Amino acid sequence: LLFYPHIELQNELDKFHSPSERIILAGWRDYDVQDLLMRCSLLITDYSSVFFDAGYMEKPVIYYQFDLDEFRKYHYQEGYFSYEKHGFGPVVMTEGALLNALYECAENGFRMQREKPK
Repeated sequence: LLFYPHIELQNELDKFHSPSERIILAGWRDYDVQDLLMRCSLLITDYSSVFFDAGYMEKPVIYYQFDLDEFRKYHYQEGYFSYEKHGFGPVVMTEGALLNALYECAENGFRMQREKPK
């Protein structure tokens, strides 16, 4: 697992600690975000627009929005784009739901799920 924080948090990367050697804390000096996007099997993000790049490359996306109420209260109000309706993958709010979405994606061979017919 490679953890690449948003560019605004990159200067705080030294405050993060990995509980496992299998989790890499990636900084912009050592990792190019565009290369990471091309090589990744899955993108987990919250609200970052980087999901458009992953979606364009047909990579699965999981939106982990654990702080939705706080985010809407102090940051951006919901606009025309709905992650649930227009996004490229499931929107989850809890760690358990995130793990379930990860397992489902792995069972699907890390392929983007096609839109279900209405």
